[in-house]
Amino acid sequence: MFGIITIDSSDSADLIVFPGGLDVDPNLYGEPAGQRTSFNPETDANWNALYKKYLRQDKKMLGICKGAQFINVVSGCPLVQHVNNHALLETHQITIKDTVYDVTSTHHQMMYPFLLDADSYDMLATSTEKRSDTYLNGYDDEFPPLEAEPEAIFFRGNGTLAIQFHPEFMDYKASVNIVIGEWFEMLFSYEPKEFFDRYNKKKSFKEFKESSTPFSNLGGIPDEVFNAFIEKHLL
Repeated sequence: MFGIITIDSSDSADLIVFPGGLDVDPNLYGEPAGQRTSFNPETDANWNALYKKYLRQDKKMLGICKGAQFINVVSGCPLVQHVNNHALLETHQITIKDTVYDVTSTHHQMMYPFLLDADSYDMLATSTEKRSDTYLNGYDDEFPPLEAEPEAIFFRGNGTLAIQFHPEFMDYKASVNIVIGEWFEMLFSYEPKEFFDRYNKKKSFKEFKESSTPFSNLGGIPDEVFNAFIEKHLL
């Protein structure tokens, strides 16, 4: 698919793929585990070490399903630890640039990039309809309402691509995979150095707490709700 050939050595690989699996260890983004969260801390510690290694080597990185959520976390963002109507045995619809596509969906957690500055990421795809009626954090409290349900994100701070759905489960000639091919072109042509130079360094999620830069309310959330969420769960 996409002309990708798997090899045994990551040292000579052009693209590193973090695949699906259990949930991401919430310790990586400073939360306890919710009642529905299941993870392997050893796997995630290993992934985190590999991510740092590959970042130093300027490797291009892609996350799919759990891998997308992991990319979201190492890019400085928390996860919604439980949603419903996304762990399906069938397809559902996503929207990419006003065009609707059918994709697979097998997840109960969700990326949450909305605490980043607006120019720190590109929302490439969202669920066409907001499918979930609940968004729980690690305290099993409700997140503020999401403006959109992310399905694919390009993170500019580290030049990584996060795809929540499973393109590998679909026919490689599917129309959505043609779009993903365009995302790959963007991934391989992008150089995050300019972003790093402009922002000095990419802060981790935990470092936001000690930053002089306030959290940005980019999710269309009422300020009083957003501020209460930040005070309760992040500060």
